[in-house]
Amino acid sequence: RSGPDGIDTRMAFYGNLFLRGDQQGLEPEELSRPEQALAEQLAMEWAARAASRSTDEKSRRAASQELAQLQQTAGEEQGARAAARTAINGLARIRWFAPFGMAFATRFVMRSLSQVTRYLSDDALREQALARVHALLTPGTRVLIGHSLGSVVAFEAPQMLDHPLPLLITMGCPLGLHTVVYERVRPQPPRFPPAV
Repeated sequence: RSGPDGIDTRMAFYGNLFLRGDQQGLEPEELSRPEQALAEQLAMEWAARAASRSTDEKSRRAASQELAQLQQTAGEEQGARAAARTAINGLARIRWFAPFGMAFATRFVMRSLSQVTRYLSDDALREQALARVHALLTPGTRVLIGHSLGSVVAFEAPQMLDHPLPLLITMGCPLGLHTVVYERVRPQPPRFPPAV
């Protein structure tokens, strides 16, 4: 609150749910085989979006090439995180995902793919993240804002609210990925949160 006419803001933090207690650094946890398959699907969706929507012709071409490569190698590699590794390397070569360089893009894409995948496939993690958001949604809450994976959490959190929420804002929302994220959001079939 910055002053008498200011607004109160609260942020639900659940990033630590994606890390192991004995883990050093920010590398995501190993993905199971089903999670690897989901991460691979997500990567293909992201590459398809970049190929069709990037405003930069060079990025569109690179994304189209990477998408073709991903489609050829889908499901071929073996080993932990192998299914996502090819996708991560491919996405990191697309300027749309790598405006700050390849090393940053590789970390960003790996973390993003891993977190979205785990949120959509790990019920315990999902419930903990939603509980942290629910703890901050009071009858006085006027706006709920979510970005990227947080927009999926923000979409799901008010589904069961027993009080109105005047405004929901999502940015960089993967709910537009109808074949991967949209079909895994809760409840199914997806509906706009009735309290909003």
